[in-house]
Amino acid sequence: MSIAWKQFQFYHSVPIRDPLLGNDNPLYSDPNLTAITMTTDHDTYNTSLLIMATSQPTVSVQIIDLQNVSVLAKFNVLEHNHKDYIIAHLHIINNNQWLMIMLKSTIIPSQPMIIRFYQLNKLISYNNSITPPQFHSEVIISTQRDNTPLCSFDITPDLSLLALSYLNGDIIVVRGDIAHDKGSRQRKIYSGKDPILSIDLVPTVKDYIIIASTLTQILTFSTRGDNKGLPTSVLADNLSLQLGGIVWDPVQLKIWVLDTQERNLISFKLNNEREIIALPPFLQDQNETLISIKHLFLLDSTHLLFIVEEYPRQHSETYQMIHKFVILDTKNHIVAFNTLVQDPILEYLGQSDNKFSLLSTNGVLYQINKKSFDDVIDVILSKNDYPLAIEFVERTANNKDKLYQIHEKFATYLFNQGEFLDSVNQYVLCLPIIDVNEILTKFSSDSSASPHINDKETNHILSVFLWSLMENQLANSDHITLLLIILIKLNRIDDLNKFIQHFNRSGQYTKEILHNDISDEEFFYSNKDLFDLQLIIELLRESNLLVEAYELAKSFSKDPILIVNILLDDLKEPQSALNFIKTLPIDDTLRIMCQFSRQLLNSLPNDTNLLLIEIFTGNYKPRGNSTKPTPLERKDSELKKIFYSYTAFLSYMNNHNRSGSSSTGQEKKEIERITGGTTYHPPKPSLIFASFIDKPFQFVVFLEACLETYQQFEGFKEDLQEILTTLYDLYYELSTSDDIERRKDWKLKAEEIWNKSQSLVEEGEDDADDEVDNSLMMLISHMNGVHLNDKTNEKDFIVNTFNTMTLIEDPIKCWNFFLSNIDKEPKLYRVALKYFISNEEIVKTIGGDLVIREKLIGPSLENDLIPLLDLVQILSTTDVIRFSLIQDLLVDHFNKQETEIDNNTKLIESYESELATKQAQLKELLNIEKPTEINIKNQNCYMCELPLELPILYFKCGHIYHKRCLNEEENTAANDISYKCPKCILELESSNKIYNEQTNVTQDIELLETILNTKEGQKDRFKIISEFIGRGGLEYSHIDI
Repeated sequence: MSIAWKQFQFYHSVPIRDPLLGNDNPLYSDPNLTAITMTTDHDTYNTSLLIMATSQPTVSVQIIDLQNVSVLAKFNVLEHNHKDYIIAHLHIINNNQWLMIMLKSTIIPSQPMIIRFYQLNKLISYNNSITPPQFHSEVIISTQRDNTPLCSFDITPDLSLLALSYLNGDIIVVRGDIAHDKGSRQRKIYSGKDPILSIDLVPTVKDYIIIASTLTQILTFSTRGDNKGLPTSVLADNLSLQLGGIVWDPVQLKIWVLDTQERNLISFKLNNEREIIALPPFLQDQNETLISIKHLFLLDSTHLLFIVEEYPRQHSETYQMIHKFVILDTKNHIVAFNTLVQDPILEYLGQSDNKFSLLSTNGVLYQINKKSFDDVIDVILSKNDYPLAIEFVERTANNKDKLYQIHEKFATYLFNQGEFLDSVNQYVLCLPIIDVNEILTKFSSDSSASPHINDKETNHILSVFLWSLMENQLANSDHITLLLIILIKLNRIDDLNKFIQHFNRSGQYTKEILHNDISDEEFFYSNKDLFDLQLIIELLRESNLLVEAYELAKSFSKDPILIVNILLDDLKEPQSALNFIKTLPIDDTLRIMCQFSRQLLNSLPNDTNLLLIEIFTGNYKPRGNSTKPTPLERKDSELKKIFYSYTAFLSYMNNHNRSGSSSTGQEKKEIERITGGTTYHPPKPSLIFASFIDKPFQFVVFLEACLETYQQFEGFKEDLQEILTTLYDLYYELSTSDDIERRKDWKLKAEEIWNKSQSLVEEGEDDADDEVDNSLMMLISHMNGVHLNDKTNEKDFIVNTFNTMTLIEDPIKCWNFFLSNIDKEPKLYRVALKYFISNEEIVKTIGGDLVIREKLIGPSLENDLIPLLDLVQILSTTDVIRFSLIQDLLVDHFNKQETEIDNNTKLIESYESELATKQAQLKELLNIEKPTEINIKNQNCYMCELPLELPILYFKCGHIYHKRCLNEEENTAANDISYKCPKCILELESSNKIYNEQTNVTQDIELLETILNTKEGQKDRFKIISEFIGRGGLEYSHIDI
């Protein structure tokens, strides 16, 4: 399977020639170099150290600090008895802890291989050209099968296990405690026909296993020697492998092999899982050139280094071999580096994941460093490969700002390419760093993109961007408004519903559907501006998206009037509107009904009237949440049934609801609610009177309900009179306009209303605060030709007549009527005073201020017909009478009041003095500890009036008697004999009787409740409670009389 490989230069190579080239003692360009390796960055020197071995003039090792071009250590390795040996391999073990030196004989092939282990830190700064440093431990590998060349080796970090593979097919394992120089032993675990090209020790749960490769197979072996000369398993077969083309990945636990026949890179895991990757075309043989991959190295878990030679198929005089090395990113299929070198690569010197070195045959050291992360990203962006750059940042760096910047560049690139939708999707991914308004302008209809896309596409692109702003909580009210406008224009109903279901009242978009949002009260007092609700509702209405308008208003409108308006005017759903109104608090319900009750009465007269009765009788309570709009299911005749009295209405609605024919289950207990306990003081019924225009029968039901339930609220009598007056007028109107058979009934009802009004007027005659004026009813009677003198007594007739005259006659006639009838009805003073001072012209007509003072104000005060405070209150209702007119009267009144206050103060002081004396005497009498001194000399018995003789009885009231003169009384409570003073017994019994009555009053709660529930008690409960407290209802005494 062919793979598209992307090519970049993520590394840079620096060729470093030997600084001592041409010197007698060159470094890595020494032709006698036999082995070389390099440490990772050393802790002490903060750089990598180069370790090299030479064979001439002596077999020696040098440790070189390349950064400072200095030789840190140089020493011989061999003793005199090993002069025919050279250093074949150098190997760093366990992060610079150990240096392994492998020596082999160049003269006698049968000589064993010597492997020595040194502690690297001890070798640094060791300079002794004569005496070799002491090695830590040594392993001798015995020669077998003609000492064939070593192909590969591997050793564990703790030096406990060493494995070697040979060209003749042998595998030798060395076990021991080499780290502590406690000896080791070796064993040949396999001997095959094919060369063992590579060998790797792989840790398992219990021990290490060996993965070895031949020319055609990948095998596994146990290191315990229990394999009986056979491989444990065969991972792969029928391959075409080469020396140097196999590498083990210890991180991902897989082996990479180069299949030279198929030119594929194959990975195998221990569970037989494999992956085949086709090499890039330039690593495949071409028509005119041949490609030879000399060696394969592992840089990290995703990067492999290839040492490559390229030469033509046909040799010519100008033939020149090309040498290069390539780095492949096997995960992302990227050629991370590809460069040419002048000479063949001699050795790979690994240092770390981000840097390594290569030594060429002409003594040039190539240092290859991976570019910084930012440089790598810049390389990718230079080729406009933004997706790869994004993938790199997401995988290798936790740098959100960098990622945002790439997304922004990618978005700009796509915009310039005309891929506007993909561009806005990229802008969405970098919202925290972009200017939102600039992007909105960029994609608007007036931008440079407008010639290339139509309005619908522009709106779609803007909706994607705005929706993402909302989801990421970055949208302000203007953005949300614009988003909703676009969704409406595109007619995306599903997205509108999704917005309503997920956007909460706090201005946040949630992934889950909203079930519990903030309360209506909390939302009402919040000052957060979510979006232009009024504008959006109007657009929804214009687009005929009425249900969506209702749902949006229900969720986000702080004024329920908007919701009701949509239900009534747009959706034509009066029943749903009424159901919604019933869920609101009383304040909102009252406000809405004042505005929409007339409209609701036209559609649902009885249901609406029932709700109005609840509201204005103080029995309204909010129901549960309303559901979505539902059409009416009841017949029009049922909805608009006419009732002629509240009693009939109440009976029908009660039966109707119990039968289950109501459109909502919540109406089942409507009537019971009306007669239940009140939760607030009911508003004035007059607020809603205008809604009943052309609805006389519904108006009758409403007024009768208000009248029937009025007494329990103890409201103002003016309000009650207003109801009586309106109902009185309505009855007489129906007595002339309704059907003939009902006209008489209406008149009889009107007479009942008049009688109730008269009773109300009479109740207020003794109290100025409760005074009631029913003169308007008299005018209504006059207009309807009703004679009231037959229904009232003479005094009431005089007052009523005067009230009527004030409405239809001139002031002179009213004044004459007042003068001629004032002796008959003194109450006429109050009514006349209110009328005659109501207008300055009236005052002038009857004679001016002096007449008012002499004929009205003066007699009222002298005869106590009008209390002073009431008089001042009446005079203050207009600006006609000046203060100077009554100044003298007020001064005289205040002087009298002051004199009376002084007299009362003196009386109080005398009572207090007497009370203090009585309390002192009582305290002395009740003091048991202090004996009372009795003077019996020249004293006589209060009963027989003879001189006192013992035994005598003395009472604390001061009376003394012979014991024989008194009658004994048995004290049943104390089971003893007691005596009572004959002179004080009557007073004592009277006091005990008063005390017992007070005690009974404080304890007889049933009596108090009975009085409160009477008609008089309901009328003035404060008076009853005050009298109860005055009788000692809150007092408690321990004193026995």
